[in-house]
Amino acid sequence: MTERANKPDVANPPITSQFHAGHHGAGALILIASMTRLFFLSLALPLLAAGCTSSSKAKAKAQAAFIAGQQQAWTQFMQAHPNSVRVVGTMVHQPILEWTPALTLSEAIVAAGYQGPNPRNIIVYRAGQAIPVSPKSLLAGEDLPLQAGDTVEIRP
Repeated sequence: MTERANKPDVANPPITSQFHAGHHGAGALILIASMTRLFFLSLALPLLAAGCTSSSKAKAKAQAAFIAGQQQAWTQFMQAHPNSVRVVGTMVHQPILEWTPALTLSEAIVAAGYQGPNPRNIIVYRAGQAIPVSPKSLLAGEDLPLQAGDTVEIRP
């Protein structure tokens, strides 16, 4: 039995002898580890990008729904109050005004309680059309008569 125990088993060599090949075995392990990392990164990056895209899409949908809700509310308000004018801006205190045939843009700005700096831009929205008004020309006395349903936007 002692003779047989000292002879190497050629049919089943030890596992360590297959990988104990010096620097070639270590290089293979490093290569396998690098490939594994790249594989997992290639799986994770599309998932991360998809999350960002769906988040931005969700924000865009929420903003569109908010704007649609505001427009619907304004339409309903105008149907209930056809003789009014809306004034929007950051320094406006009275955004809804009762329209009269004599109401002008400068009177609407004063009546709305605008208390900001001199506006950079003034836009009157009438029947889906934007009418830009120069603040300098308004201060020079060139006033614009308003119509029922107009929206005045003041941008400081």
